Amino acid sequence: GIHYCLNKTSYKAEPPMDFITLGGQMAGKVEVGYGPARLIDSNTVKAIHERLAKLTVEDLRNNYDPRAMEKLNIYPKIWLRDSEEGFDYIAEYFNILKSFIAHCSQHQLGMVVYLC
Repeated sequence: GIHYCLNKTSYKAEPPMDFITLGGQMAGKVEVGYGPARLIDSNTVKAIHERLAKLTVEDLRNNYDPRAMEKLNIYPKIWLRDSEEGFDYIAEYFNILKSFIAHCSQHQLGMVVYLC
């Protein structure tokens, strides 16, 4: 849901905003959910942070489209059923993600991303 509200796409996006679904380098071939874990270097984390720092929850709300998200099978497929509560879920985790990426950027850290 966060990826969709950031990019208005189900999966693909322009780097570095593809970090949730595709970005980074695969860390081996072991499936850990939806594919292998991916490694994102500290320079890319900084670029992600710079982009996210400019975005607000209201920006995500402007892209929130429960019908389109259901049609595209955006996980966890609660969007029509939960409507505003579904967006609250996205907003809460967006703020957590934004804080985590800011921390990584400030300390020049990379990230490991995996979806399960």
